[in-house]
Amino acid sequence: MEIRQSLKNPKIWFLGFIGCLTISVIAVILLTNRADQKLIPLPSAEHFVSPSPFSMPPPEGRGDPGYQQEINQKKNEFFPLLGYLPITPNDFNIVYVGPLSLEITLKTASDSAKTQALDWIRSKGIDPSSHQIIYK
Repeated sequence: MEIRQSLKNPKIWFLGFIGCLTISVIAVILLTNRADQKLIPLPSAEHFVSPSPFSMPPPEGRGDPGYQQEINQKKNEFFPLLGYLPITPNDFNIVYVGPLSLEITLKTASDSAKTQALDWIRSKGIDPSSHQIIYK
């Protein structure tokens, strides 16, 4: 009975009408196409990511064209075995831990494993004395 009486109340009808009208106006505002406004594109991820100089080609038409060549020269100077590493044969592992600094992990505590690792370095045309070698 209370529901029927409340439906007869003009205040309830008025508040319901105002609520529907407000929702309709908001929907029209949000759904209309605003051709006069310019959309600003969001920045892409490439604006925030700083790529490594080792993996980027030099920019075309800007900067020093020998930049990539200089980077490759420095890489070969300080990491001459980089293209061959990491290596993990049965007796040892070799990885770079810094410029001209190798870490050799011996899997067996024998001099033959150490000799094999140094022979492998020599087989690539590199003198082992040119690097700091850390044995583990």
